[in-house]
Amino acid sequence: MKLTMLAPRATLSLPDGTQVEVERIGKGRYTTAWRNCSSVYLQTHEKDSGKEIVCRLAESPRNPHIPDCKRLDGDDNQIHNWYRMPLYKPLTAKSGRAWDDFKFLRQVREESQRSLDYNAKRTDDEEAYMLNDAFRQYVDDSTYLSDSIKEAVDQLLNGCSNFGAYIIEITKKNCAVDADGNLILLDAVFDLAEVRAAWRKKVKVLRGY
Repeated sequence: MKLTMLAPRATLSLPDGTQVEVERIGKGRYTTAWRNCSSVYLQTHEKDSGKEIVCRLAESPRNPHIPDCKRLDGDDNQIHNWYRMPLYKPLTAKSGRAWDDFKFLRQVREESQRSLDYNAKRTDDEEAYMLNDAFRQYVDDSTYLSDSIKEAVDQLLNGCSNFGAYIIEITKKNCAVDADGNLILLDAVFDLAEVRAAWRKKVKVLRGY
């Protein structure tokens, strides 16, 4: 994979030799999103395994709430990995059942977090395990959520367990809607250890040591 900047756009060379013109539509800590027609190309830093977790779950048969994420070749310098997925519709209050499912999942996620006692002695991996396990139990006990959403959450949690301290986060920004109106858990996992490390570093800077 090779990205040639042509501000404000860029040309992306795909593994099969074809070139597509892309436009940057978003940038996070470790991921930059590029759009071309109906596809989104995700350029992720090697430190971020969130897209790899989703990519492994997108293999056939794919749960309808897991994004259809495909892995492409990495950068020539091997610092970034590349993934491709459809351009999903943004989640809004007009998204019908998908919006209701999102609100319920977000509520359950918050309730499961509040159910845990804080313990500063827990390691990042231990904290991630407890957060994920509590969320799994709340989701499993729900009589509102569909079996397919429960299965999607279960798959994501199992995927997180293979990559250290990754946990699920449910926010409007990291969810989307597909053409059939299904809620898509688009970017719903992140590395708790990495976030905590960045927070500790920031605290040290503010305290001056």
